[in-house]
Amino acid sequence: MPTVREFREYIQRTKWKAADQGATILELSAEGIHMCVAERSDGFTDIEACRDAMQAERRPGDKVLRARNGKKMNLTITYQI
Repeated sequence: MPTVREFREYIQRTKWKAADQGATILELSAEGIHMCVAERSDGFTDIEACRDAMQAERRPGDKVLRARNGKKMNLTITYQI
C-alpha cells in the first residue's frame, strides 16, 4: 500500500516534469494520482494517503477545485508551477 511519502514524491516529480515542459499550472486529481502510484494496490483503501499528500504539496496560489465528499476520490487541485 503506497504511503503519503510515495504519493508526495509522485506529485513532486509530476510538477518538475510540467515545469520542464514550460507549464505554469498543473491540475491533478486524487483518482489520477492514485491510479499511477497504486496500480498494484487492492482497491482504494489508501486514498486518504493520496489526499493527504495532495494537501501537503499545496502552496499559496494553488486552488482546490473539488474537495472531499465522504470516501469519494473527488479531490482535484490546480498547482502553480
